[in-house]
Amino acid sequence: MLPSRLSTILINSLALDSSHNLWIGSFDGLYELKYSDGTTRKTTQSVDLAKSETIRQVLTAFDGSLWVVVEGHLIVFPSGDLKTSRGRAILSREHVTSILQSHSGMFWIGTSSGLWKIATSH
Repeated sequence: MLPSRLSTILINSLALDSSHNLWIGSFDGLYELKYSDGTTRKTTQSVDLAKSETIRQVLTAFDGSLWVVVEGHLIVFPSGDLKTSRGRAILSREHVTSILQSHSGMFWIGTSSGLWKIATSH
């Protein structure tokens, strides 16, 4: 059974991290569903992602970092822990629409002005 908070929101993206926690990107913000105890917390309030709470995409990278697309902005949290790491903007002058990490570790980033490729050392 889903927590009642998640049963009524429109979800855009899902990602699992190495601890099997589920990251949920929605029009209502970014949520983390803890595998260990099934609790859910909205993380958008504790992190200054952007003025909008609309999370378009979430990706957990091979190195444990968390990549979040918020209304065209790409924010990377190096440790994957939003409580301890500060997000940093990538491609801040681009309007980011999608992200993917290939099997080789390369990041492919779709933007309104084309496709970008970023090496694993972001």
